[in-house]
Amino acid sequence: MASLAGGGGPEASGDRLQDWEEVNELLEAVADALLQLGAFASQLLEICKRVEADSFVEACMQLREVCEECGQQDRLIIAGKGNVGKSTIGNALLGGGKFWPTSSSCMTARICEAHYDASASGIAVSKDMVHKSATSQPKEFEEFLEQPLQVPNPSSLLKPGVILVDLPGLNQEKKYIDRLNEYLKSHPSSSVVLVYVLDVNDKICNSDHQFFVKLMSSPWTELSQKLLLVVNKCDIEVARNPLDSEEETPN
Repeated sequence: MASLAGGGGPEASGDRLQDWEEVNELLEAVADALLQLGAFASQLLEICKRVEADSFVEACMQLREVCEECGQQDRLIIAGKGNVGKSTIGNALLGGGKFWPTSSSCMTARICEAHYDASASGIAVSKDMVHKSATSQPKEFEEFLEQPLQVPNPSSLLKPGVILVDLPGLNQEKKYIDRLNEYLKSHPSSSVVLVYVLDVNDKICNSDHQFFVKLMSSPWTELSQKLLLVVNKCDIEVARNPLDSEEETPN
């Protein structure tokens, strides 16, 4: 950065103006960091109030848990069986459009996470990024299951540090459930809001029931009492032929 002191002609004045703009940007960044630090400190204080220990070792273990909890981001997770409209609802929450690919048949074949990035374009994610066949593309399918797809998005919904998670249909490959179990263990229920989607034209089936049972015996037990149910496709005629269009109706 050039010196703010000293005189000069028009060119020097322009330099000083640019310097002040850089200073303002720096101050804004510092102010934003301080606000985040204040929020973190408040969260840390509330959690530390719950820490009770009779020994130094026990205190260290609990403080480690505190650090892990404070480092977690909040997750808004959309779950349900295949083809109930989870990705369509996710797109609506992100502000509309078709960020996650949708189809009249099951599309999402991996855990998909959208996180905030103001500079992200928000353009649609390609189908190849979320879908592989377990039979014709077994290697790619296995790689899909290893890590969630993480994609930046500029939606204001995500700005507070929220991650929007779109899960594969729970009535498809058994490996989806195994991967979901690992996901449950990786993120505490205190940082999760769980939305379960049902199709108004379908009955509650075995995969729905099995998920609820598993939820009640998982690390997310308390979420079984705070589950948000969304009944989808209330405005779609039952007689609609799913072969009429590849794209799912976005309502």
